[in-house]
Amino acid sequence: MKLIWSPAATLDGNIATADGNSDWPTDTDGELFKESIQRCKAVIVGHTSFKQYKGSVFPVEGATTFVWTHTPEVGESYDGVEYISGEPVEVLATLEKRGLTECILAGGTATNNAFMAAGLVDEITATIYPLLFGKGMGMLTLEDFDVKLELLETKPIGDGVVRNRYKVLKGERLVKS
Repeated sequence: MKLIWSPAATLDGNIATADGNSDWPTDTDGELFKESIQRCKAVIVGHTSFKQYKGSVFPVEGATTFVWTHTPEVGESYDGVEYISGEPVEVLATLEKRGLTECILAGGTATNNAFMAAGLVDEITATIYPLLFGKGMGMLTLEDFDVKLELLETKPIGDGVVRNRYKVLKGERLVKS
């Protein structure tokens, strides 16, 4: 299964302000994000991010929103939404058994950390905004973590926003130990 992480981030690597505000992505970016989810037919999102964007971003019509949570039995019922738990590798195995071949990873930070640390992300489509937050919520907060990426595509999408698509070079570290 191909896992594509799709963050919207500031130039300094934040996905939200320190107080959690991440309502700054453009409509164009939102449409591209939605189209990628519909193409894959699935998105994994953490419970906190789902609650924050329930009704405005999630669920996405034509796809299943998998809400990754430690307590799937207490999730509210919505059309197109399934609550899922387990280790990241187990989650992807479950989705693959259902016939899915690609999935978008939509965060937040704890979800990003878990799937990246497990080495499961194959591509990153990062939308970079011409903003600096300084202190904010980082895309990743893992310590002692480095991964090499290969730039596959760069596409300006308006308003100074750039969408970069990277291949994750698994097993290749930036810093050789």
